[in-house]
Amino acid sequence: MRAPHPASSRAGFTLIELLTVIAIIGILAAILVPVVGRVRESARTTQCLSNLRQIQLANIAYASDNRGGYVPSLAIDPENVNRRTFWYQNSTFVSYLAKDRTTSTTNPDKLADSLQCQTARGIGNKLDFTYGINSHDRGGEWVAGLVRQIKVSEILRPSQTMAFADGLDWQLYADGATGYTKDKELLTSSSTHIVAYRHEQRANLVYFDGHTARLPVEAFSNTADGKSAMLWITKK
Repeated sequence: MRAPHPASSRAGFTLIELLTVIAIIGILAAILVPVVGRVRESARTTQCLSNLRQIQLANIAYASDNRGGYVPSLAIDPENVNRRTFWYQNSTFVSYLAKDRTTSTTNPDKLADSLQCQTARGIGNKLDFTYGINSHDRGGEWVAGLVRQIKVSEILRPSQTMAFADGLDWQLYADGATGYTKDKELLTSSSTHIVAYRHEQRANLVYFDGHTARLPVEAFSNTADGKSAMLWITKK
């Protein structure tokens, strides 16, 4: 008689082996998920910087075609103070930029969705803007006929003066530079003029000469003696 053939293989995993495989998969997932998240955010940061550069290049083109005047941060109708045009609603300025889908039905001339900060959109910003224009020291009364505009000749250090940055408001002032909380993306009464440090506690910005940077809050803050940081516009 032939002896029984010894079993050369098993029918399945033991419980210990199955638990080991599950543990390994869990460890790999714990390692990979944060990495994927960082890669995705890095891509968004890069796109955000590209957006800001495009916006400032459009601003430079606008100034070239309008006697050296950059896009007005604010223009109020001469006959109706409630009829206002902010920089991102200026149809001539927007015409220099890519024309594609926008979610706004009331303001079709606003910046295209592709030119908004996607990190901001991802954490809840539903406004028509995700960037603010540098308006420090350039305020003014909201009166009929007001046009708040910066001239090229007024920017003495274009490579050191900020034009636009991540923001919770359409205009940004130095005195609002430190109040942003990254978990509060929607504009509230207490978030006026505030720079948004969305990208690993830093804010993206573009200078008047068109080059971009990503800087921490210290770069935007007033100095110890109360002077504004160099990147802000001043009248001096």
